[in-house]
Amino acid sequence: MDAKKNNEATEFQDIVYKYFKEEWGWNIIHHTNIEKQFKEGENNAGIEIKNDQQMRNYPNLFMTISREYYDCTVPSGIMKKHNKRFYVQGVAEKFYIFGLNDLIRYYNKNKSTLKHKTGYTTGGGGKENGFLLPQETADKIAFEVYTKQKQLTLV
Repeated sequence: MDAKKNNEATEFQDIVYKYFKEEWGWNIIHHTNIEKQFKEGENNAGIEIKNDQQMRNYPNLFMTISREYYDCTVPSGIMKKHNKRFYVQGVAEKFYIFGLNDLIRYYNKNKSTLKHKTGYTTGGGGKENGFLLPQETADKIAFEVYTKQKQLTLV
């Protein structure tokens, strides 16, 4: 990931943490140790955060389900196993807060009709595999949608 994209991703994470502190009263502690992140998740609150910079240009979110290396494929994104309860994806001006179990149920129920694709290559050489979730559908299945104009609570 280039420096500009990495900087935006880090800023997005800070915005999400601030949102959870101000709106939910959660003071989230980020795990900086990479081994701890793989074992326990990105933070102590069980919130996985994905900065989806492409959603500004396309009507879909790219939801990761696995990562493919030259010798193996491992669960990733929504399918990664650790303490996640919520999955947040988006950009600073709009992000979605999904209940992780709701998102997995949606995927399992609809996977035969979803458009699957290979996404970006990670810094470690893995290729992200996932599906496209239309933002229109994300608006309906998300637990909460944040926009800079207003905060929407969806039921």
